[in-house]
Amino acid sequence: MVITSFDPRKLRAVSRAQPQLAVGFCFDDMMLDFALPVLTRLPRRGPPREEGQGVRASALALLTRVLDANLVGSVLGTSLVGAEHTLIGRETVRRLHARGVAIGTHTLFPLAAPPHKPMSPIASLPAEVERLVELGVDWIETDDPERLLALIG
Repeated sequence: MVITSFDPRKLRAVSRAQPQLAVGFCFDDMMLDFALPVLTRLPRRGPPREEGQGVRASALALLTRVLDANLVGSVLGTSLVGAEHTLIGRETVRRLHARGVAIGTHTLFPLAAPPHKPMSPIASLPAEVERLVELGVDWIETDDPERLLALIG
């Protein structure tokens, strides 16, 4: 059984109560958005940013670094990670697998998005399933398992 959560306190509680269970922290591509007002005030370093490479892109790059290094898992003592499919790339999977960390993704073929978050347009595309399978993710979470199973056979 795998248990993932966005709440590290609950993961610690589960690990203490049931140490045999595999637990992991979940990453969402908007989880650093709360820091955007601060990030916009920081001085820029390096070359000027190209269009589309603004503060949100910097926040996503930072989040990807934290994910790739399994920093949260190191603190929590976990060996798996759940991540929104938009955060997973070839290097993320390679780096985590090299550390012995399993990585799964959420949520493909969503039925609905939370009120605070727009639904990713690629979350319902067969090409996104193919990309993630080709990258070697360890699991895919979905709201439509029959559709997913038909694609991955």
